[in-house]
Amino acid sequence: MTKKTRREKEVAELRRQLEVLKAQAKSYQTGQPASAETAEAPEIRKTETPIRIRRVDPKFIKKDLLKTLGLTILALALIAIAALIL
Repeated sequence: MTKKTRREKEVAELRRQLEVLKAQAKSYQTGQPASAETAEAPEIRKTETPIRIRRVDPKFIKKDLLKTLGLTILALALIAIAALIL
């Protein structure tokens, strides 16, 4: 692996700075369309109903965890069998 020369490092640094400036210029936009979009977004959020969080019965949680554990053990067993065969 070759080391970068000072000139290559400077060019890389200038490229990074150029990319940052381009990104900043892209995000900095003035005009009517940008302000119209920001004005509409809060109105949409106000009309949405909040999501209600329901309590889940612990037996369903336990059942789900046991299913996950069973599938994990099955997957590990298949991997072990495949390793022994190959």
